[in-house]
Amino acid sequence: MSVVGHDESDEPDESVRWNALVLSVIGSGLGHLYLGRYRQAWALFIVLWVLLLVAGNTGLLAHTAFGIWWLLAALIGVRLYGVVSAYRIGSRSIVLPARRRLYVMVALVIAVLGQTIIFQYREALFGYSLYSIPSGSMQPTLIMGDYIVVDPRVRNYQVGDVVIHDYNGSMAVKRIAAMGGDSFALRNGEVILNGKNLGIFHAADYSRDPRRLDTQTIALQPDQVFLLGDSRENSNDSRYIGPVSIDQLHGKVTYIWMADKRKRYGMKVE
Repeated sequence: MSVVGHDESDEPDESVRWNALVLSVIGSGLGHLYLGRYRQAWALFIVLWVLLLVAGNTGLLAHTAFGIWWLLAALIGVRLYGVVSAYRIGSRSIVLPARRRLYVMVALVIAVLGQTIIFQYREALFGYSLYSIPSGSMQPTLIMGDYIVVDPRVRNYQVGDVVIHDYNGSMAVKRIAAMGGDSFALRNGEVILNGKNLGIFHAADYSRDPRRLDTQTIALQPDQVFLLGDSRENSNDSRYIGPVSIDQLHGKVTYIWMADKRKRYGMKVE
């Protein structure tokens, strides 16, 4: 009686499922591409991009208190599904054609380039940008440790908007106190806009320095804005640097999406 030996080549290759899992963690669809499940790979890739584009272009990210968190939850869900699915399929796979390695290498290069492009053009593609607050110039509206969402597509800025602007190659956060064509002055720490007294105008405090209490009346050019920090005592704003060109504004601050103080999560910035 002959004995049939056990062929170890019929056993699934353990490395296949682990490779598929790791690739799925790196990028949605890469594990399925490695396993030859091209339709599933494309489906995961398309779902990922649809989520990003819809969330960005419907205002979910820039104008919803917890939009960033909802998107992160959805993206993590898609990624987890891809990881588990690829691992299970890899557990049943035995032989993989060598050419799939080439497909995966090409896909990895495309994924890296794609992430670089997304990072560079995320504002135009998805309609939002994220910043952290590095100073106390906008206290108590914004404090150090706040992480803010900015809508970079805003063009119709208004007096009172909190904005990001370019200052010496870095980004600063201030509030618009006057727009192009307005006349602006500070009198005893109060804002006088086009002859109307707006009071302390969101200020957290009165300046105790007489030099900061009053300014000359300034007539702004059509392309200029006058910016103030809510913390008058601790703000390097248009009182010292002069009016800012509207072209230097990079968006309106809408929400605090994350903060060192949990109670500030989701706070609308007004």
